[in-house]
Amino acid sequence: MLKELGLSFDIIPADIDETPFKNEQPKKYVERVCLDKAKKIASENPNCTVLAADTTCVLGRRIIGKPEDKKDAARILRLLTGRRHRVYTAVCIIDKTGKIRNYLSENKLKLVAMREKDIQKYVDKKENWYGKAGGFTIGMATGGAMVEWVQGDVSGILGLPLAKTVNLLKACGYDL
Repeated sequence: MLKELGLSFDIIPADIDETPFKNEQPKKYVERVCLDKAKKIASENPNCTVLAADTTCVLGRRIIGKPEDKKDAARILRLLTGRRHRVYTAVCIIDKTGKIRNYLSENKLKLVAMREKDIQKYVDKKENWYGKAGGFTIGMATGGAMVEWVQGDVSGILGLPLAKTVNLLKACGYDL
């Protein structure tokens, strides 16, 4: 999405501990992880503008992480199928002066009720669930077909609320 805006950038994994704190609320969790990522990369790359984002899937008050393996992906989809849940994406930009700008995208969605064979077919392709909060992505054809309805910003569910991110970048002096 950012390349389509004409931006050039490097992708640098932050490699931080993303374990939720005890009793940490999902919104606070995703904002903290995003800020920690941005701060780590900014500290290693002075005089650069750093954009970080983090997405988490939430059912009730429970943070649904990224599946560890195919079995875990199927377990998560069984948990979410036919149910409404939330997806939060936090964005943090640290500009060259060290100023921090943040945004939190809050979205709701409901997956269609999936049969066991549909879940198994979906998780058979690792690219469908690997590294994805909640074990799915709305952006893939099969993932999009799994979504019954969405309330909010689809780009936020994809992992980067584009319009708000553009506004943050403009505030940092980017001409977009």
